[in-house]
Amino acid sequence: MTLPAAAAWSEIDSLQHEKDALGLYWSGHPMDRYAEALRAYGAKTTTELNVKRPVVDDEVSAALSPDAMPGNGAGGGGQKTSEDISIGGVVSAVRALKTRKGDRMCVITLDDAGGSVEVVVFPEAFKQHGHMAEEGRMVLVKGRLERDDESTRILASEIGAVQIVTERLASSVAITLSTPRHDRRTFMKLWDVLLQHKGDRRVAIELQEPDRHLRVKIDLNAQIRVRPSEQLVSEVEKICGSGSVTLR
Repeated sequence: MTLPAAAAWSEIDSLQHEKDALGLYWSGHPMDRYAEALRAYGAKTTTELNVKRPVVDDEVSAALSPDAMPGNGAGGGGQKTSEDISIGGVVSAVRALKTRKGDRMCVITLDDAGGSVEVVVFPEAFKQHGHMAEEGRMVLVKGRLERDDESTRILASEIGAVQIVTERLASSVAITLSTPRHDRRTFMKLWDVLLQHKGDRRVAIELQEPDRHLRVKIDLNAQIRVRPSEQLVSEVEKICGSGSVTLR
C-alpha cells in the first residue's frame, strides 16, 4: 500500500505528539529551543528556583483573604522570601478559580526541562493575561516569586508568548539544508515562506553535503530579511526538516 504524501512535522509538533502518546517529552523539551534566549533575557529556570512542592487549592484560598494578599506579609509556612523574576515554560495544567467576590483567576502549572512550578494569576492579572492560560501554550511569565519553608510559587503580573524573547533578541535566522535531499523545489517553497515574513533580521542558509564533508554558507541579506517568529520557524521546518532553523 502506498501512503499519501504528508508534510513533515515541525520539532514542536513532534514533541507534542510524544507527550500526547507517552505522557512525557522523550527526545527533548519544547523549551530547549528557547533556553539560550531565555538565559540572555535574564529569565530563571525551575532548577534555579529549587522548587519544593506545588501550591494546593487551600493555600490559594488562604492567599485570597484580605490579610494575605500580596504585599501584606501575612500567612504561614515560616519565613517568607520574595523577588521579582521572569520564567519561561509550557502550561501543563490550569485550575480555574474565583475569589470570594466572584472575580475570576486561575493557578497554572508551568513546566520547563528541569521541572515545574505553580503560578497564581490573581484577578487583575487574569483580566489582561488570562487568555494565555491555556494548556500546551509556551509562555513567558513575569511576576513575584514567593517561597517559604514549605512551598514555592509565582504571583504573575504578566504572561506573554515566549516567542517574544527570541523575536526581541534574535539578530539572525540560520537555516541548514542537506543535499541532495533538498533541491530546487525546496528553495522555491522556502523563498515563498520567507517572503511572507519580511522584517529586518538577517537570513543565512547553510548547505551541507555529508558524503563530501562539504559546507557552503549563503547569505541572503541582499535579497531578503525576515521577522523571527514561531510561525516562521514552524513553516520553514515543515519544508526543510525538524531542527533545521536556529535563531541567533
